[in-house]
Amino acid sequence: MSRSLTEHATKNKLTVARQKNKETINFLIFLLAKLKASSLLKYTR
Repeated sequence: MSRSLTEHATKNKLTVARQKNKETINFLIFLLAKLKASSLLKYTR
């Protein structure tokens, strides 16, 4: 029984880690898009 509990906890940790990775990646993409937009604005001016 304890084995399945630890397996469950490990799965939960993995899911949480994946969720955090997703958020981090989304944030990085957002920052990159922002930088690209600002640099494009600079070039057009």
